[in-house]
Formats: sequence, C-alpha cells, structure tokens
Amino acid sequence: MSSDNNHRSEYRLVDSITVFIETSASPNGEPPPVKVTISETVDVSANGLQVKLDYELPAGSLLPLCVQCSKPTATFNLTGEVMWVRQCDVAGIFLVGFRILENDQTDLQGWKEQVSQLLSKA
Repeated sequence: MSSDNNHRSEYRLVDSITVFIETSASPNGEPPPVKVTISETVDVSANGLQVKLDYELPAGSLLPLCVQCSKPTATFNLTGEVMWVRQCDVAGIFLVGFRILENDQTDLQGWKEQVSQLLSKA
C-alpha cells in the first residue's frame, strides 16, 4: 500500500465500521498503560482499512485492532500496521491507513470472508 490510498490493488468498500485501536505509550521504559481508541472506518478491503483519528500514529506501528461489524454482527481481532497518516481538511483530524497482517492470534481469514460478503452485497 502506498502513501496514496487511491493506489490499492484490491476492491474496497466505503463503509463505517467500528474499530477499537489499542495504543500505548511507554514513559521511561515502564510497562505502558493500555489506551483504546474507538474509531470508525472510512473504507475497508480484505487486507486493509482506513480510519479517522484525532491524533497521529507513527507509521510502521503494529497495533491490535478489534473490528466490530453490525450487519451481519461479527467481531474480528486483527493486527494492523500503520502504513500512512495524512491530515484531513478538518483541523486536528487524521486519516490513518492500516495494512492487516496475518498471525496465529488473529481472525484474518474470517475478516477476509466478511469483506468478501460485504463486497458481494455492495
């Protein structure tokens, strides 16, 4: 995925889906407190999603994501890599592009099936 989100190689669905993003900060090397931000997607694809946030995330960050779809009802625990961050036209709002990564502790296959179903209905 490039810094220009319009160059994706797959179909994407413009939809608002709730995403919980787990971020943390580690002052002085101490265990960081867990911070969870609730956001909504701008668009989604099988391998990525775009959200709006009121703060920037560092590119390259690997973050736990929990995506909650309402129609049909489903929850997916995923890992996302921040690929790019861009300031919106609205002051203090940022678009953040995530690439969904595969690992043994995520629901990537279920997510891909969900996106496929959503795209077939769009």
